[in-house]
Amino acid sequence: MSYAALIVFVEPDGTPELRVRLAASLADKFRATLIGISACAITPSSRQYGLIRVPTPVDIDLMKAKLAEQGEWFRSIVDGDRRNVEWRSALGLSNEVIITREARCADLVVIGHRSLKTACCCHGAA
Repeated sequence: MSYAALIVFVEPDGTPELRVRLAASLADKFRATLIGISACAITPSSRQYGLIRVPTPVDIDLMKAKLAEQGEWFRSIVDGDRRNVEWRSALGLSNEVIITREARCADLVVIGHRSLKTACCCHGAA
């Protein structure tokens, strides 16, 4: 059995180190490319007094920074200099969408049991 590409999902509001290490170990075993993915949907973040607070440009910049930070964290855990590693992130997509979209290019997808239910923590960060 051979795998060319493995994907591991990294929630933008978490650091699933054991999951990432497991995926890295499997990628090593099969000499596969390891692809880390994450997403942050842009949705109204709060409702107060009948008004909906939509993310501002500052909030969007914070979301982008958080996804970039997760990419750096991912590379530090998997030692990106020693493996064939990629990081893919998307702003404006839900977890479900990025996982199903990116899964098409992988032989194996590693996700956590709550990966599809978690929301982006980036909202209201400003």
